[in-house]
Formats: sequence, C-alpha cells, structure tokens
Amino acid sequence: MHYNIFTISYLEIISNNLNITINENGRGVFFPNSITIEKLTKLQIELNELWKTSNTPIEVISGKQDSSMQSILFGIVNDLEYAVKIGLLISDRVVLIDYLFQRILSKKSLTSINLEYFGSIASSLVTLLPLAKIGRVVIIPNPFEWNAVSKKIICEASMKEDISMETIQLLNVLSISDRCKANPYTIAESPYQYDKIINNQKSQFFPPYSYEGILSALFSERLFSNTEFLCVTEIPLLQYYNTIKEYEDFNVKYYTLIAKIPHLAEDAALDSLLKEIQDEINKRNSCFSKESIKKITIPLGVAGGIVTFLSKVIALSNPVSAVGPILAISSTLSNLIKTKEKQENPVINVFCKLANK
Repeated sequence: MHYNIFTISYLEIISNNLNITINENGRGVFFPNSITIEKLTKLQIELNELWKTSNTPIEVISGKQDSSMQSILFGIVNDLEYAVKIGLLISDRVVLIDYLFQRILSKKSLTSINLEYFGSIASSLVTLLPLAKIGRVVIIPNPFEWNAVSKKIICEASMKEDISMETIQLLNVLSISDRCKANPYTIAESPYQYDKIINNQKSQFFPPYSYEGILSALFSERLFSNTEFLCVTEIPLLQYYNTIKEYEDFNVKYYTLIAKIPHLAEDAALDSLLKEIQDEINKRNSCFSKESIKKITIPLGVAGGIVTFLSKVIALSNPVSAVGPILAISSTLSNLIKTKEKQENPVINVFCKLANK
C-alpha cells in the first residue's frame, strides 16, 4: 500500500464521483451539468468513510517520509496549480489543508452548493493526482479540527486584537509547522496582496524560519510573473516537477539562494537572477550554431539535408527550444549536454529549462 494512500484515495473518490477526467494538458475537467444530488451524497459518504484514516497523512508529513523539504500552503488561492508550482520550487513536497470536504461538503446543505465553484475546486484538486501518486502532494485535515494548540493560539491572538481571516489561516498553519516539519507559504496573486502579506504584523506572528519561507515563495512568484516565465503556467504539473527533479539538490540550493535575500533588496536580487538566467540561455544558444551542429552530427552520418534543416530552425527560433528534436537525432550531443549540465548551477539549469518549455 502506498504511504500516501489517503491523499490518492481522496482525489480518486472526487474524480470518480464527479466524473472529472484529466485532459491532455494534465488538468482536471469538470462538467457541472453531470452532477446530481445523488452523486454528491455518494461523494459525501465515501469521503466521510475515508476520514476515519485521516491521521495517516499527518503521520506521513510529521515523519517527513520520502521528503527532505516540505512546505504547507495557507490562504485561499485562485490558482491552486500555480500555488503548487511555487511550493515545489522551495520544497520537494507540498502539503495542502482540506477545504472541499470539511468546509463545504460536510458543512453545507447539498442543495445549496454552488456546483460551478465546487467543481472548480474539485477539478483543481484532481489535477494534483499524478503528483500525489509519487508523494509530492499530501492533503491533511484542517488543523483546527485535530490540533488543540491551533485553537489556543487563535483564541489568544483574537483576544489581543481584531485579527483578519488571513491571519487566522496563517496562525492555523504556524501551529503545526514544527510538529509537521513544514514551512508555511502562500502566494500573493496581486501587488496589493503582496504588500499586505509582507507588512502584516511580522514581528508578532512569524518565527524567523517561517518568514523566510513565506518571503521565498513570494519572491519566486515575482520571478515567475516576468515575461520570460509566463509559459510556466501552461506547463503540466508532472512535466514541471520532472524538470526540477532532474537536479536532486535543486530545492536546497534554490532555497539557500533566495531565503536570505532582504525584503528591501528583492528588486536588485530579482534583476540579478533574471540576468544570470538570460546570460545562461544566450550562452547555450551559441552552442547550437550551424557549425556546432555540423561538427557533432556529420561524423555520425547524419545527412547534410538534415543538418541544413536544423540550422534553419535554429536561426529562426530560440535554439534552446530546438534541443529536443536535436537530441533525438544525436545521442552523442545528448550525452554531452547532460554531462555539461551536471557541472553547472542546478538553479540556473532548472529556470533555463522552464523558460524554454
């Protein structure tokens, strides 16, 4: 039995009962008109039965089973897939708090559920199934339901001042971060939210390590918001993760690189990292000139017509984007590139690849 069976079962139950399928782009597809009260009732019953084993995912993350760096998402986000992609930069596992079952399905009358909203959440969750099957996403029940410390902390904070829902969600996650060995993180999704998170009662609520984790995620989101990385939102989750996975020490090196960047120095650090990535892309592009291709492929017996064709493709498009077809033709070139990359900075390597997906 897979150690992450709770999360896998949770997502499969949702998928099966709501007829959600994963399309060719790796995303869950939901049809509101196909859902009936009978199907919602069956979904509710099956998840309620699964919840009898809801302690198991807590044990998985508390023991850091098959993980060296874990992050836990807090706050309500509009784009769950994007939030998970940010989390996978700063950790090798993303922990999510259940919202669909405990906050909606078990609290509301089934006839009052907004099916489009419910289906949007459900399809986003089912998109995570491939990552759940390899243990990179774990879903846990809401700490407020099983962690007495969470209730105590929130109660104490609310007695001192009028705290926002965002702060309550943060405190809920902070209350289990030590026990579950996971750094809290969130995404801002707008400059206003970014400033609000950065300036929100830092000294009162954030342990230093947690604040570093939150800043690291927000910095990563700013990095991805640049034109060079807009394509990241379109990369299927599993393909995105596999790009990162190629470099075993990526998460540690990346987190080490950005966690200590002071907030006031973020703009300069962002520009510096972007420049380094672009310089590396340009350097790699120069390796795929017409003469370079000829030198490698002609001795291997590749026809001159193919060499000419490849050279034209490279002249007209981003050479790094053409690497895939070239590698299929020349295993020697493939080995050369792989050997070279192992000696380079894994942080820059990963971002170069993501920028050219």
